[in-house]
Amino acid sequence: MAAQALLDALIADLGTARPERDDPRLRPESARLDDRDTVQLLAALRSLAPLICHHDADAPAAPPGDWRAFFPAGDEAALRARLAADARDFAARFELAALLAHRGSFAAAFDELLEVVLRDKGEQREAARVRMVEWFTLCTDSAVVDKARRRLAMYLN
Repeated sequence: MAAQALLDALIADLGTARPERDDPRLRPESARLDDRDTVQLLAALRSLAPLICHHDADAPAAPPGDWRAFFPAGDEAALRARLAADARDFAARFELAALLAHRGSFAAAFDELLEVVLRDKGEQREAARVRMVEWFTLCTDSAVVDKARRRLAMYLN
């Protein structure tokens, strides 16, 4: 009995017992198996992203964030057109990088983020650097990661 009480307390402490997280759209039976393509699946995930809050374990006082930034909304052609019109459209560049990374094209995604590092000297540069460091752990191709790390270090110095 004491073990169950401890387990319940841990679950409640982690936030998994919060009623606002019990949205029916997040239940497994609501996820359809179908023939949607990558763009459609990402759009569906993006629509659910605000419902899934993540909490920073290192900063428990920080407000919870949602996952929308991790699911790109645009299509590649439209994003590339925006970048052709304005190479400093960092929102489009970040979105294109996310889209490429979701497809597994990490080399191309890193190239887009490196463009941000080259073109900006402020907040966007730091955001691109942080995103690259996060994605280094997700990319399984060590040669791609090594090349991107070298270029990032070179561009930051």
